[in-house]
Amino acid sequence: MNQRIMFAATCSLLLIAVAGCQRTAPPAQPPTAGGSMGSCSWSPSVTDTDPLPGIDQAYLWAWWVGNKPALLIWADVEKPNGRSVATPDGGFDGRLNDIPIKFHGKTKTVTIDGTDYEIANGSLFLISTQGENPVVKQLNRNVEELDILKADGTGIDNDKLKVLARTDADIAAFFGRSADNPNAP
Repeated sequence: MNQRIMFAATCSLLLIAVAGCQRTAPPAQPPTAGGSMGSCSWSPSVTDTDPLPGIDQAYLWAWWVGNKPALLIWADVEKPNGRSVATPDGGFDGRLNDIPIKFHGKTKTVTIDGTDYEIANGSLFLISTQGENPVVKQLNRNVEELDILKADGTGIDNDKLKVLARTDADIAAFFGRSADNPNAP
């Protein structure tokens, strides 16, 4: 009789274990809205005798959605100090040096240094920190359409950004260099 009880108990435990292993996994959580933050920068080369901030040295924050940047914040700082954190609305909240920057994922707006901007009016932002107060300019550009990605699509190509800095009239003029005066400081 003891063997029968032991056998029954063993079978019951095996049945419970097998049934437990066949439980369905909980449903997958939906992916978070929004994207991810990345950055890139470059510094003047040793041959740059009079480097121009924003052109010869720059720091960029890129907000990626999928495999393309959807928002680009281009600043003329060489050595940035800052942070950013994702927010529940699919955006981010951060600081670039002392400049507060927030992307509101649901409303698709950006707040830079207290001023709100609609992404529908352009997703490329330029920031100059050379004066006493930062100066921000929103360019009517769709960052997703700019030719700034590496050939394999794995990130932003700094060389392409440097070319864009020198050839885009709006970027060059904002940071102080124009076609009329290519060596302007």
